[in-house]
Amino acid sequence: MDSQILDPTVRVRRDRVVGSRSIENYWWASVLSIGSLGFLVAGLSSFFGFNILPFLHTEGITFLPQGLVMSFYGSLGIITAGYLWLTMLWKVGDGYNEFNKIDGTLHLFRWGFPGKGRRVDVTFPLQEVEGVLIRRSAGLGEQQMLCIRLRGRREVPLINLNSLESQNKIEGWAADLARFLNVPLVMQ
Repeated sequence: MDSQILDPTVRVRRDRVVGSRSIENYWWASVLSIGSLGFLVAGLSSFFGFNILPFLHTEGITFLPQGLVMSFYGSLGIITAGYLWLTMLWKVGDGYNEFNKIDGTLHLFRWGFPGKGRRVDVTFPLQEVEGVLIRRSAGLGEQQMLCIRLRGRREVPLINLNSLESQNKIEGWAADLARFLNVPLVMQ
């Protein structure tokens, strides 16, 4: 999440949100594409009885059952990698959070999957904001989420925070936002 440097004269704050176009997604899509393509080519080579790629030696792989299973897993991997590449191409989850003190609005915008509901566009009055919240879920896949708590309503998630970001940086973002909105910061 990119945000502006806080200045007391700033009346509008816009934080850019990076959705599916994260470094981790590019990494996993690349690794999955290469690995699954290798599995598929090895499975097809065992089916046809010759090496499709000269540097792959698949003479020891019989089509039933090894080649068939490798082709199946290669196909599944290519489908999964294709899904990752398409979400990055369509910028799913990208958008911004705009806090406008002039209009008194909190504006959340995100891109979704292509179709009728591709644009996710939500607006709340700033007077309803009671606090900024960092929610942590413990466990193996620890996640942190930056939320806005609204009066009489549930918490509205702003962004899932990357566990690779430093704790100080995450708390700094939340503290800057709470200071800008003049509301308390809550850690859960």
